[in-house]
Amino acid sequence: YPVQKVFKSNDEDGWISTPEFLHINAEGKDFSVRVDPTMVPAGQVWYAEVLAFDTELPVDQEDIHTIPLFRVPVTVIQPIVLKEGTLKQNLSFSTKQPLHRLFLSVPAGCNWMDIELRSASESAEMRELYGLQCIQLLPEKSVAYTSLKTWSRVVESVHLNVAKSVAVVENVTVEVCVSKYWNQLTDSVIDFSLNFCGVKAHKNHVVLSEAKMIKSVLVTAGPQKELLSPSGKIDKIVSVVRPKSSEIEVLQGDRDVWPLHNRPTYRLTILYDIKTNDASSLKFNFPLISKLLYEAEFEGQMQM
Repeated sequence: YPVQKVFKSNDEDGWISTPEFLHINAEGKDFSVRVDPTMVPAGQVWYAEVLAFDTELPVDQEDIHTIPLFRVPVTVIQPIVLKEGTLKQNLSFSTKQPLHRLFLSVPAGCNWMDIELRSASESAEMRELYGLQCIQLLPEKSVAYTSLKTWSRVVESVHLNVAKSVAVVENVTVEVCVSKYWNQLTDSVIDFSLNFCGVKAHKNHVVLSEAKMIKSVLVTAGPQKELLSPSGKIDKIVSVVRPKSSEIEVLQGDRDVWPLHNRPTYRLTILYDIKTNDASSLKFNFPLISKLLYEAEFEGQMQM
């Protein structure tokens, strides 16, 4: 039987647009929902639901008409865009507002952020406990595999500044949540400051050869000036080793002779002398045959 459904949304500002009704026959049918995120102010989270009601129900059943057949939840988060990469503001905590949630857009070129919490209370005797949580969701990844998810307990007093550095991913929204601990019931005000920083090297690995022992590395900073202290270490060394001896011999086994042409198979045995004074891991590479399988056209090879 055909069923006609009427759509309603509980948004007051009209940022969700839905069709007036949907006529469904025996098979299912899709519908479109338009969301205008530009109407959401920066730094806020808006939530609304698209409700569907069945118009074919009896009119006398008023309770059924008030219950939707299904709901489509819609959540829009509009992050704050910081042009200079810096945010400073006062956060007030009370029993009615025990936490503050900030949604920020990480500028391009930034790979960490510095967060500073400083108590602005007039009482120098007061010591309070706050919590700092940072979450950044990467595309196509769940919360369990997010890039960062940290929770820190911060004990504050008027004479103490607490600074935290958290790694972030550029061009992805990050949520910074500052809350008061559950057993702290007094009102308080803290000074909150956040700076996005970033330093990126165009090359993470540099290869030095005997022909060219000097290499340049280009470094790009984020929205602010950064003080660099470059350092490096040699973790891998490539050395060419010549064979100590070699021997070619003809294999005489029955399985080492080609049956059609009666052609024998040859074996090349190469002996290398390798010595190392320090404890290290060695990896042997034969450029000509390392990428070939044992059933390749060169009869076969085995490394020991």
